[in-house]
Amino acid sequence: MEADIETIYRTFYEERAKRLSNIILTSEYKIVGFFLFAIIQRAITTSGGIETLIKDGNYEATIPLLRVLLDCPLLVRASMLVTHQPSFCESILAGKHLNDLTDKNGKTLSNGGVAKSFDDLNWVVGVHDLYKVLNKHIHFSPAHLNLIFDEHKQIVLGERMIARNQEQVDGISEQYQAITKILIYILDLSLDDLEQHQQ
Repeated sequence: MEADIETIYRTFYEERAKRLSNIILTSEYKIVGFFLFAIIQRAITTSGGIETLIKDGNYEATIPLLRVLLDCPLLVRASMLVTHQPSFCESILAGKHLNDLTDKNGKTLSNGGVAKSFDDLNWVVGVHDLYKVLNKHIHFSPAHLNLIFDEHKQIVLGERMIARNQEQVDGISEQYQAITKILIYILDLSLDDLEQHQQ
């Protein structure tokens, strides 16, 4: 992973924030602007945490943060699947969960369903697979069992096992890059839509 990737990603997010700040929204859609600013802020801070952990070689702690970062594009995408985006954003910012809300067809939203909906955009596939893989590291699962054995099948606690496996390290780097690209793309789509709601 490039040494200055954090700066590059931060610049991508700041460019979207600047674009958003230049959109003068109607009073009804200002909440959508706040929602997107909060998503961008979350992405910047989460990416900073990911970078710190990667530099420290702590990939075990990096993986759950990748899932937190993936939540950002999932929420932006979900906001585009509902009947009234401002109401959705207001509900999420008030603490409601996706599964408390419905899409345009009246179907209850879910993270998995939103992840699958990226396939409908015809530019990226595999978001749902990425979501499933990362969830295994958020919720206790057999994936955690693999993190206690060394190459000799001995139990080793407190060791950073992933750093010993370059293929896994590369996979984490690829996941990080993929999530960032997905978020940038969906932010751009959302900003394009939001420009229709200028004063």
